[in-house]
Amino acid sequence: MADNIQDSSIRSVTITIKGKEYTLRELDYDCLASFETFIRSQRLKIVSEAMAGADSEERSAARMDVLRTPIEGSEIDKEMMTFNGARYIIWLAMQDNPGVTQAAVNKLVDLDNFSEILDAVTALGVSEDSPPAPAAEASPGA
Repeated sequence: MADNIQDSSIRSVTITIKGKEYTLRELDYDCLASFETFIRSQRLKIVSEAMAGADSEERSAARMDVLRTPIEGSEIDKEMMTFNGARYIIWLAMQDNPGVTQAAVNKLVDLDNFSEILDAVTALGVSEDSPPAPAAEASPGA
């Protein structure tokens, strides 16, 4: 891996994955907010599948519980260590590569290169120049 300096305020590295070079950039607070949304969507999917036989009111209440429950830092750390969570984080770090979609990252990242890629993303860390995103306000009727 070699340093790939595109902008002095954004740290990045170039890494070769399956014979092709890709740029990984440090994450910012928007990326972390996106990851929280990813976690919440995964929770909603699980609840929806588990509640498939329940009536509409019960399903709605279960979904609202998921939406209202805060995501703790320890949960974020645990989710980052899952294969799906790590692939999502890697995809966020690869946003500077034209045409790299989540589906493409899912094909690129496998058991042979998973640790190396995730280690590179983790080493870059989170941008210190990026202020935390403001807390989202609940929409009326939510």
